[in-house]
Amino acid sequence: MPTRVIHKTLDECLAPRQTMEHGLFLTRKIIGSQQLSACDPFILADHVGPIRYGAGEALGVPDHPHRGLVVVTYVVEGGMRHQDSLGHNGELLAGSVQWLTTGRGLVHRELPNDSLLANGGTWEGFQLWVNLPAKDKMMCPEMQEVRPEDVPEYIDEQHRFAVKVLVGQYKELRSPIRTHTPVTLLDVRVSAGGAFSLELAAGHTCWLYVWRGAGQLGHAEQRPVTAGHVARLSDEGHAFRAEADRDQEMRLLIGSGVPLKESVFKFGTFVMSSVSEIEQALEDYRSGRLGQITVGGGPAQAAGSAALPGAARGLDLLNPFQGEIEQLAVAEGEAPAPGPAALSDPATAHLTNGHRH
Repeated sequence: MPTRVIHKTLDECLAPRQTMEHGLFLTRKIIGSQQLSACDPFILADHVGPIRYGAGEALGVPDHPHRGLVVVTYVVEGGMRHQDSLGHNGELLAGSVQWLTTGRGLVHRELPNDSLLANGGTWEGFQLWVNLPAKDKMMCPEMQEVRPEDVPEYIDEQHRFAVKVLVGQYKELRSPIRTHTPVTLLDVRVSAGGAFSLELAAGHTCWLYVWRGAGQLGHAEQRPVTAGHVARLSDEGHAFRAEADRDQEMRLLIGSGVPLKESVFKFGTFVMSSVSEIEQALEDYRSGRLGQITVGGGPAQAAGSAALPGAARGLDLLNPFQGEIEQLAVAEGEAPAPGPAALSDPATAHLTNGHRH
């Protein structure tokens, strides 16, 4: 007897607010806002751009720490240089995917690449934060990168859709990236008038974001969507369908993963399992235990280094790394923390809160 297909429904379908992050970066908050605060194990997902820069105008993010999470970057257009306190120093071009396991901590820097800075151009990309299980939060940091030509892509024989496997697996295609828990991230292009269906493993949390075009989501009960809509799919069922309008293709970013169901506390660029772990992360950063980025053999200043473009050097003034520790999730059987813990630390005041491109 054939397996019965149970279709997922849309629990939520929202239009994220478009903002100019720090007044500088055009950003749509897919996950990590009051509308959709988290989607376990995803803590944050941002669509940055497209934004057009003139020569010398492209912006970046100066030195900032991380601990306890995975930072995933997918470049759609433009280019980015990255450096960290572990000695990584490289370039991400359009189509590249980076999976940065921050683990016990590092200091990171993201800047426009030389071509974008010198000549100007368009920048567009996605950045996501994926939570690490509590047992892995102090693991050794690790950087994984996939070049554009090495990202697996499935093309439907009838050219109704194409799927880039950024993380995880689609049909027989698997991304080279090794994840700590089951996580999938797909970039799906649905041709005008075409349709795409996906079946998910039981128990996976799933969301999708329409970042180009328009169409309908769902099966028996279809809901019209346009670029900018984000939908969280129901826990029940294991399949869903997306159909593009007849006059334009539709692009979808689809994320799914096994929920960790653990307590999550966030402060700035740290994601930990308790308030005390956040406080320890701050102390370790203050004491230099997360390391320093070196340029040309010498330590680079967190802000003001000659190695940073002028616009990036000014970014440290915009959003101090201070405020309240947020509790994003509570483990099953545990009680919520009694209230937010306020922190204001002059030693970290140069950092950006929430880490944006």
